[in-house]
Amino acid sequence: MAEDREQFSGNGSAVPDDVLRQYLLCVLDADTRLRLDERLLVDDEFAQRLSLAESELIDDYTGGRLNAADRTQFVRRFLVTDERRNALRLSTALNAFAESESAPRSVAAAAKESKPSWAESFATFFGFARRPGFAFAGAAAILLVVVGLIWLINRGAQQSQPRIATNPPENPAQQQPQTEPSPALAYSQPSPDVKPQPKGSPPERSVSPAVATLVLLPGALRSSGNMARIAVPRGEQDVVRFNLILENAGDGPYLAELANANGQTVAVKKDLKPHVNGQTKITFEIPARLLQNDDYQVKLQRKTDGKVESVGRYYFRALQE
Repeated sequence: MAEDREQFSGNGSAVPDDVLRQYLLCVLDADTRLRLDERLLVDDEFAQRLSLAESELIDDYTGGRLNAADRTQFVRRFLVTDERRNALRLSTALNAFAESESAPRSVAAAAKESKPSWAESFATFFGFARRPGFAFAGAAAILLVVVGLIWLINRGAQQSQPRIATNPPENPAQQQPQTEPSPALAYSQPSPDVKPQPKGSPPERSVSPAVATLVLLPGALRSSGNMARIAVPRGEQDVVRFNLILENAGDGPYLAELANANGQTVAVKKDLKPHVNGQTKITFEIPARLLQNDDYQVKLQRKTDGKVESVGRYYFRALQE
């Protein structure tokens, strides 16, 4: 353990590439992952290397260069954010485009070269290639036919145009004034059964509170540009629902503490129970008005046999809509 602490205490280049990949696939032990989480907050070089390792991991998955175990971890533990899923779709599209561009074009070029031009086809059809003496006379005859057809078409179009009759302008004095609509026709009387609403009072509508849901993995901390984000609604009754994925689930109970980037506690949830819906997770809600434009972390603890132990930390960035 002391050797691991010394290994991960230097600059970003001291962490091996295989450790970065294990960190992204969530296969490291809890202590090592926690040290890397804390280091990622203060070491920009390490954050850049982790972002590059993430791109290489996505490319290896797209190119089929991962083994069965890594592919399983990639799908279950890595593809949990919209940013990573979008990056996977982009990498897949780029690989498909590269494969289509690398296809041989010799067949299409040969077909294009073997296809005769319209002039060659025309000369072959009329036998001009075999009888060069008739080439000039045939071309002149065809030109005369085309000119005659154009003249006939223009002449027919001129004769078919209708004549427009012009009427003398009307005397303004003879024009009858337009009658205004009767007030009885312009305004309909309200039905006696319908109760009119007073002016300025819009109809009352029941507005249900909005719920913004965020799924977080323990230790899934990224560089500041790729951190998990959530758009926080602004309604007074709106809430934010957190789904904290558990790797080593226990009976609990659990305690979740939400704190901002300055370490100030925003909310505390006690006596939380895990539940299974595809994955084992802890779910709780807080009022949306408690979150501002800031970075946050959720410290999750579990109480077992009277002892409180740390389960993990979850990081995200809140952005108001």
